[in-house]
Amino acid sequence: VAADALADDPRGRLVRQANAGQSAAFNRAVEESSGDIICFLDADDLMHVGKAAALAAAFRADHRAGFLVHLVDLIDGDGRAAGVFPPISPLPCGWYGDAVLGAGGFVPGLPPTAGIALRRELVPFLFPLDTTHKIAADYLIQYLAPLVTEISRIERSHATVRRHGSNATHADRMDRAAVDPLLERNRNAWQNQRAWLERWRPDVA
Repeated sequence: VAADALADDPRGRLVRQANAGQSAAFNRAVEESSGDIICFLDADDLMHVGKAAALAAAFRADHRAGFLVHLVDLIDGDGRAAGVFPPISPLPCGWYGDAVLGAGGFVPGLPPTAGIALRRELVPFLFPLDTTHKIAADYLIQYLAPLVTEISRIERSHATVRRHGSNATHADRMDRAAVDPLLERNRNAWQNQRAWLERWRPDVA
């Protein structure tokens, strides 16, 4: 699909690599990219028309923020509307670094992959991501970016995210088979956050 879409469009470039997990894919994408703004999109999600312009305008309006979030529309496995995420607004906005350190390491209400964007200036502080964290690489960005920069928000949806039973972070039933991988991903993210603090903020690690 990507190859066909880019065949006659010089604005994009298809980069291939062996499947080594989502973090490795994010690392390669960031390495190959050159724009001032970095955003991500999972294979079964959609970016809305006008998103790039909205991100650029939001970053221009808030020079202190290097991490931008926006709402995402949700659809189920059959493509039917399933609400908006996060369901409770407003989205996080401002400096959360101190609150993160005192509240378990995570900012509640952050959207998934398709709803986050970064200024390129943050790359040296966040990348490369830990490639042992093979799925839900957005966890690592969500755990680390608020320690580096203020968050800016757009209270409008600029992407559509498909939620279904095979999603890495969504399950139709909350049983042990679903919870154990979720706990492991969070444990890995916390370990990455601790390693980041030991490198960049040893005074609070």
